[in-house]
Amino acid sequence: MSTWCCITIMMSTISTTVLTPAPQKTEAKEAFDRHYWYTQAQETLQKRLQYAADKNPVAKNVILVVGDGMSLTTATAARILRGQRRGQSGEDTD
Repeated sequence: MSTWCCITIMMSTISTTVLTPAPQKTEAKEAFDRHYWYTQAQETLQKRLQYAADKNPVAKNVILVVGDGMSLTTATAARILRGQRRGQSGEDTD
């Protein structure tokens, strides 16, 4: 029984390898061709541009950050300078 199973498995393996066509080597040759990659890039770019044109995307989450660059120390120095220019002691002015 086990001999029969082994023979069946061997024959099915051999028959599938014989009937299966050998892989073509053109893909490996194309991988080194710069025109192949240029064409692939152009196709991908056209697909993405067409998708963007069809969808007409709209921004959803917009974050606006506004800063004046005045940290705590910079604001304190500006307040002291403003007070000194008014003729007061700079540290005590608002």
